[in-house]
Amino acid sequence: EWVDREDISFTFVCIQCSYHSRQRNHFERHFRLHTGDKPFECTECNYKSKTKEGAISHIKFNHSGLDSREMIIEEKKKGEKLYECPHCEYRSYWKHYLTTHIKREHKHVVLKRIVRNNKGEFVFAK
Repeated sequence: EWVDREDISFTFVCIQCSYHSRQRNHFERHFRLHTGDKPFECTECNYKSKTKEGAISHIKFNHSGLDSREMIIEEKKKGEKLYECPHCEYRSYWKHYLTTHIKREHKHVVLKRIVRNNKGEFVFAK
């Protein structure tokens, strides 16, 4: 999907809505609203959060006496990368990074929407 930029000074433009940002971390946090990704996981229980701040807050209120910063696992750092480019060996933890990769490296390809199939795999919509 191609998105027109209202202002070319914004580096990151959301393909799902009108959000735009100059900072990658702000954009990634925003984009999780669309994907539902919760990459920050508490090591003491099954709690997951979209933001690191949310995970730290959870630990402070639910697991008192523990160092909240040491108890957070970023899920994206464990396990395999979920999003794979169908045109090369590139893989990413983030859907947005795959989209950006395809736009940059495979300009000849018509970009399609990425969806999850019935097996839980991420594929391009037909």
